[in-house]
Amino acid sequence: MAPIRQLDKAPPPTYGTVQLFHGGVFISSGTNRDYVDAKTVWYDFCEMDKWSPLVVEDIVEDLGNEMAERVKVYWLCPGKAMNEGLVLIKKDADTNKEG
Repeated sequence: MAPIRQLDKAPPPTYGTVQLFHGGVFISSGTNRDYVDAKTVWYDFCEMDKWSPLVVEDIVEDLGNEMAERVKVYWLCPGKAMNEGLVLIKKDADTNKEG
């Protein structure tokens, strides 16, 4: 895909890239918590101002899983370690946390 030039004085774009880890398991807890044996996938051009649990559910299903109360999805706040920045996604506000 070719780069897209933003017009002068245009607002910054609201899209971004999201890295997802899936299919792994959590081990330990507290400061030793880790997520192992995960696969990694990237989604580009995500409209971050429209990021919501419904978008996350679509992605989970795109990866071949079914949410239906069986899958828990966590957001790792940017710049945080796993033991202090994981947020269980349950409502819109959970997908917009930044720290």
